[in-house]
Amino acid sequence: MLCVKPYKCGQCDYATVERSHLKVHIRIHTGEKPFKCTYCEYSTAQNSTLKIHLKRHHDSASSVSLECTSCGQLFAEKSQLLHHKQMHNQDAKNGNTETFETARL
Repeated sequence: MLCVKPYKCGQCDYATVERSHLKVHIRIHTGEKPFKCTYCEYSTAQNSTLKIHLKRHHDSASSVSLECTSCGQLFAEKSQLLHHKQMHNQDAKNGNTETFETARL
């Protein structure tokens, strides 16, 4: 039995049986990232990806969070904060005095 996929992307060959899946897919082409982290500047196209980010980076942020004294970014684990501070230190060694944009996972 052949599965009919009535919802088709107008920019590539993607097709799906679910209209909501097409809506999420189209964000690949538009760059829209409507799901934003409340603890840092991270944003993503899918709510499920934001939930993974929150669990990985800010799981304990609601109760006990670790804050970078240089930029205010919050971390759930001490190891994440230490790695982040190393990036600030490296940035300063390179002569950049502006607050850097951290890599988003």
